[in-house]
Amino acid sequence: MTTPAANPSQGGEKELLQVSLSALEHYAYCPRQCGLILLEGAFTDDAATIRGTHLHQRVDTPGNKGRATVRTLHALPVWHDGHGLTGICDTVELHADGRILPVEHKSGRCIPAGPADIQAAAQAICLEAMFHQPVPEAAIFSATDRRRHLIPVDTALRNRVIETTRAVRALLETSHLPKPAADNRCRRCSMATDCMPSTRRHPPIHPSPQRPLLTHRPTGHRRVTTELLNTLYVQTQGADLRLEQDSLRVHIPHTPGRQILPLRRINAIVLYGHIDLSTELIGRCAQDRRPVTWMTRGGRYLARLDGAVHGNVLLRHAQHQAHADTEARLSIARNITAGKIRNSRWILIRAARDATPVPKARIRAAADTLADSLNATSTCTSLDMLMGTEGNAARTHFAALADTIRPTEDIPAFTHRNRRPPTDPVNALLSYTYGLLRGLVHGAAEQVGLDPYIGFLHGIRPGKPALALDLMEEFRPVLADRFVLTLLNRRQLRPAHFETTPGGAVRLTDEGRKIVITAWQDWKTQTWEHPLAGRDVPAGLLPVVQARILARHLRGELPAYLPWTAA
Repeated sequence: MTTPAANPSQGGEKELLQVSLSALEHYAYCPRQCGLILLEGAFTDDAATIRGTHLHQRVDTPGNKGRATVRTLHALPVWHDGHGLTGICDTVELHADGRILPVEHKSGRCIPAGPADIQAAAQAICLEAMFHQPVPEAAIFSATDRRRHLIPVDTALRNRVIETTRAVRALLETSHLPKPAADNRCRRCSMATDCMPSTRRHPPIHPSPQRPLLTHRPTGHRRVTTELLNTLYVQTQGADLRLEQDSLRVHIPHTPGRQILPLRRINAIVLYGHIDLSTELIGRCAQDRRPVTWMTRGGRYLARLDGAVHGNVLLRHAQHQAHADTEARLSIARNITAGKIRNSRWILIRAARDATPVPKARIRAAADTLADSLNATSTCTSLDMLMGTEGNAARTHFAALADTIRPTEDIPAFTHRNRRPPTDPVNALLSYTYGLLRGLVHGAAEQVGLDPYIGFLHGIRPGKPALALDLMEEFRPVLADRFVLTLLNRRQLRPAHFETTPGGAVRLTDEGRKIVITAWQDWKTQTWEHPLAGRDVPAGLLPVVQARILARHLRGELPAYLPWTAA
């Protein structure tokens, strides 16, 4: 004989931590996937999840419909106080004979005794408590099969629901992210890039005679399956952006018609100057965690809207603790600097291949100097020493960069790096590209749940995103400097694309920015080998992957932060 479960919220006992019904299916499929969603606020769409979202649009609107013998309720909130369960049923059918049948909608095929059975059974258990009558079975509607699959809610399945509920609650209480599964489930998981289940041994950061800097590509690399979304840049003054259902409507002044862009394909919006946004669009971007950045017409940063804070507060707490620990901070900063110097050396070696004899000799000499600087990072015992090594390497890098640029005769030759403000076209282009890269990296830190203002190499200053600047360092040579070299050496920019202000500062014109932004969007789609992830990753997603590697190190899953280096 069994007795009903006691309600823990009664009798002064501690109230149960609520577990969502959808979390049961995620945990049954993969505990780490569930942890990433619940603890880190991470979720990545792919074709399957998008199909599921479209499928649920029809049933997620609350309401009820009646037929002769069946009343159908849509988006019905359900709960069970005894087990601490809460959630929403896609569809609940109330039959004339008294039967209650929850129907869970899925876009894929129904897998017998699969994770979805646990979610459907949990709905039945909640309905039993709410309606005070047995619910002996549930149903799963498969859009792929286009039919229902009845699930008997027997004792064994009920026990699986209770065990899974306890496991999810323990996950929430401990806030400890489970280890990756690294099996066949990862192949069809939309969050494989966030999880990085199968990491390879990272190559040594410092070069040695036994291992040259440039290596052959390992076999067996797979292309990343996460979709690289676009950033919408708007610089036409007076443009009006509004929300139109799930799309963004753009109206350009003095231009007939309008442009409609699907919001699902846009991951960020950047506005230059006087651009109008409707309140509805701003609210939708905040809800979707789609950052909106406001810039002056000349490209100076003004503000950024990010929506709710992402991720687990314990991850940020670990980040703050690592910043306060001198040795931990120095270790991360060393590797960031080593990654930057190695990538600087890589682009110089690549550039020396096509240089004439005299510049080639200077470029190779600079590469040798950078190799010495790279080795010196491992012996730095303080951040001041490390910053000194990084500064010397940067001067060597930019001095050699002058021999790699072949601009038009009307564009002054690049001699040295200057900024705030830049006073020549090449420096103006470098500064603008660094701004594009900074926005990409800042968004990656926010997406993963890290605090972009608590860094390790750069100091803390009000309004300065120190971590974004840290993570930028290893990408500057390959993603920014090489991008600038490509634009100039291909003669894509002309003197007419730059303008000089009365104070002597040089900046891009509207047409120049349009050319750079278009090329940048294409540049972000170029794939690069990622040795640790064991796959090819688009340039636009590399900062996200690196931010996740840093998060894994801060959580104690990796012994050190491993920078990305080109090969």
